[in-house]
Amino acid sequence: MPLPKLHFDYFWFMNKTHTLTVDEHYYDELMFSFGKPSRISHGDGYIALSDNGGATFYYYLKDHLGNVRSVILPDANNQPIVSQANDYFPFGMSFESTLPNPGIRANYNKLKYNGKEEQEMPGKWLDYGARFYDAQIGRFSF
Repeated sequence: MPLPKLHFDYFWFMNKTHTLTVDEHYYDELMFSFGKPSRISHGDGYIALSDNGGATFYYYLKDHLGNVRSVILPDANNQPIVSQANDYFPFGMSFESTLPNPGIRANYNKLKYNGKEEQEMPGKWLDYGARFYDAQIGRFSF
């Protein structure tokens, strides 16, 4: 079976110790982290895959602009649990939100403002494909 056309690799290293901090490979909706399948994305959220073969379903609650406002998952009784809540300043910079249960943040969602992925680098830029968006100053950079 040939690999899908869309393929991204992200490697991030720390400067002084050269320690690998993020090793992510994207094959369309499937994400590999450190060589193992870890996440399957879909239009309404994602499925987090664990090492033992289990799967946890996370769902996005978006506003009218496509911003991910909350990430919820069902508990054992199919009641929603809020695992992440996002609030934004006018140009897209997020600020800390209070969660009713702060210990539930085990699987962190990177999709934020306008549904774009927040990069794990200084400044937390948003990946718009060809350019990065710095929400702290409201400008694009290369």
